[in-house]
Amino acid sequence: MEIYYYNIKFFTLVPKKAKELIRPTAEITGSKKNLVEDFTSFYWSQIRSTLITGKHHNIFVENIGTFAVKPGKLKDIIKKHEDILRHMEPSSFRKCEIIHEVKRRLEVLKKLQKSVDEDILKKQNVTNKKYGKET
Repeated sequence: MEIYYYNIKFFTLVPKKAKELIRPTAEITGSKKNLVEDFTSFYWSQIRSTLITGKHHNIFVENIGTFAVKPGKLKDIIKKHEDILRHMEPSSFRKCEIIHEVKRRLEVLKKLQKSVDEDILKKQNVTNKKYGKET
């Protein structure tokens, strides 16, 4: 009778910062460190801007994971923008410009909130169908 023993090592996932990835990536690809740094900063700025502009509430990045807008934070930000509009009076051109920008952002945030709510509802419906619950 043979007995097999397996040595399983559990790794703790410690996220690496972009600064820690630049030098090894430059060495592996044979590129200059500045080029890799510029590319990395551009890449992450595009991901951030996609989330901030409200084009999508979920972004999947291959080999990294999914970045999602947090519904709780989104509600807090919407409330903050509504408070700003409620307390600000258009007494000068600069304040009018700020009010217009806050209104524009609030509109984008509300569209994003609607998209997040629809996605949550869709997930709940799928779960209910899977486990036989009626809505």
